[in-house]
Amino acid sequence: MEVSEAARNYGRAMCLDPSREGLPLEDLTPDEQACVLRVGRAFERRVDEALGATPPEGAASLPVQTPGGRQVARLSLDGEGNVLLCLPDRSCAVVGRGIDAAVAAEQTLGLMGLTVAEA
Repeated sequence: MEVSEAARNYGRAMCLDPSREGLPLEDLTPDEQACVLRVGRAFERRVDEALGATPPEGAASLPVQTPGGRQVARLSLDGEGNVLLCLPDRSCAVVGRGIDAAVAAEQTLGLMGLTVAEA
């Protein structure tokens, strides 16, 4: 599982002696690498929870509708290429990254009898 640069930097700051913080990840000991990644992932989870994984202002967002036309969710693509499925009055979940993930999400929703409508 990949972690962001910000998460790696946070993990480095929390796990490493300042004299080792600038070393590439592959030059760290296995224990140091594990700590940096573990702490970095925890950092990312806390940030996602705090932000609710809500799509940013201006993100491309399309309504997900039932066959009767009732909107039950929104499918969004944020500025970083993350595909988000957002339920009303709930937070969003990242379901993938990139156009292929967006197409797969739309096809999966279609198999469930839902359609992704044009905005």
